[in-house]
Parts: sequence; C-alpha cells; structure tokens
Amino acid sequence: MTNPRRTILSYSLSDKDRKAHLKKNVKQLLLDTATCKSARVLLANPTAILFDSTLALRANCEAIILMLCFPSIITLIYEPDSIHNNPLLTRLGYNDACVTFDTKPAVYFAICLFCFAVYFCGFHVNHTHARLKLEVETDRVEMSPPTKMFCKVANWSFFLGNCFFSLCFMIPPQESTWWHTIPFVVYMVVRYLAITAAFVEEAHSSPGATISAHEIGTKRYMLVYGIATFCAPICWFICYANYDSICQNIPEGACVDYSPPVPWFITATFDYVWFLSLPLAPVFLPNNSLLNPEALLKAYDPELAFVETTDNVDNKL
Repeated sequence: MTNPRRTILSYSLSDKDRKAHLKKNVKQLLLDTATCKSARVLLANPTAILFDSTLALRANCEAIILMLCFPSIITLIYEPDSIHNNPLLTRLGYNDACVTFDTKPAVYFAICLFCFAVYFCGFHVNHTHARLKLEVETDRVEMSPPTKMFCKVANWSFFLGNCFFSLCFMIPPQESTWWHTIPFVVYMVVRYLAITAAFVEEAHSSPGATISAHEIGTKRYMLVYGIATFCAPICWFICYANYDSICQNIPEGACVDYSPPVPWFITATFDYVWFLSLPLAPVFLPNNSLLNPEALLKAYDPELAFVETTDNVDNKL
C-alpha cells in the first residue's frame, strides 16, 4: 500500500555508499573530479544535496577546476603569448593558475563556468545551515551562541566569497594586480573557514549523534591546507608591494632590475598546494549526519514536511 504521506524528497545515498564515498582513495577521487562526477550526480538528482552537503562541496571544487582547465585551452589558442608575458609572471616569477582565464576570450568562458561553482556553493551552504539548525534544536550538537554564530558566519561568508570572486573576471591583472588578486584571496580564506566550521560542528556533537570521528590524516590536511591558504597571499602581496616600489614609473615588462623578493618556487609551492587541496577536501571532511527529509523540511516550514502521493490524490479525484 502506498504511503499517503510520502516525503517530498526521495533521493539519498545509502549508508554503505556514503561510507565508500568518504573512504575513496586519492586516485579515484581525482578521477571522479576530472569527470565532474559529483556535479553530474547533483544535477541529475538535485534533492541529493539535501542529504549530504559534501556532494555539493565536491561539485563546487569540480566547477572551479573546470573553470581553470577549459579556458586554458582557449588561452593557448588565442593568446599563447600571455603565458610567457603577463603581469603575474613578472611580479611572482611563475605563472599562477589564474593566468588561464586572464585574457579574452578565455575570461568569457570562465565567467560562464563559474556560475556553476556559485550554484553548488549555495546548495552546500543552504543545507549546512539547515542541518546545524536542526542539530542544535534536537540537542545533537551542543554549542555556545558565539560558536554557533561562527559556524553561520563562516558558511554564509563562503557563499558571499564565491560571489565576490567574480571581480577577478572584471578586473584583469593588466589593470590592477592587487584588485585582481584580493577577491581570490577572500575566497581562499572563507573557504577555509567554512571547512573549519564543519569540524567545529563535529567537535561539539553530543554523545549519540551520528557524526563520525575525524578521518585519518584530517589534522595534517587542515594544517597543510591552512598554511597554503594564508602563506600564498602573503607571498603574493610582498611581491606586489616590492614591484610597485621598484618599478613604479616604469612601463609594464620593462623593469629589468626587478626580481621577486620571495623565491618563486616557494610562492608556487604554497599556491599549487592550495589548488591540489580542492579535490581532496571532501575526503577529510567530517562525516556529518545525513538529515531526515521530514526534519529538513520542518526547518523551513512544518506545514511543508509532507505531501500526498500522486496515487492518493488520484484516488480522491
């Protein structure tokens, strides 16, 4: 007999599939990222994110990586000289990943692809906020008001940081290396805070809650990820400030006496370690609880927690 009070949301990952998802090895995870598996699953089953926000976070990572990779092909076709001659290379001594979409028409494709990243980020933040609200109300998580506020601010800052990141496309490095980089730095920091908030939520989980312990290697990952998140911008800004003081009145590319004050390989290491951390983040994220669909909908409107099935409605008619 069909249940007349079927929940609106009917898709979720089984416990077995979810555990397997979290325990995938790095090689398989990178393969999934390269094929945008999470994004494809989420788009095919949009309600899946209402059960596991990690899926949307992975999809956000995939969208960012796709945004970097595809425009690079356009850049190599239409502006190959920009790889060997650009403001970032001049100041830093190496090519940052942003070089792939700094020129036209590559930047137009990058903007379009970035819309998917913001979309998936919104799903991730929305679900995480709803889960935190329900866990506090049901005493699954016990935290002080300041801690709860940190989790909320960190997650919503992540969404706003994704929006602010769009300024990177509007302000090319030829116009201002500082304001081309600052939105990206903001994105790096708020992303780290959002992931930290997930661990704060886990640390305050009450006994009996279905939030698993940290995955092996999580502390090392967060340490390396945090160092890359904060050290890379410091190196960038030191190089920018030094270039501006030495080459202030010299045309771009003509300052032959300048050399980066921070060795390029040090800055590049922090930079590319951060990018490599993107597809690895979901591996180390805490196994936050999957929400019951009924409870999730009640977080927004108790009256919308259930709907009648089509079969039941047809019987009434």
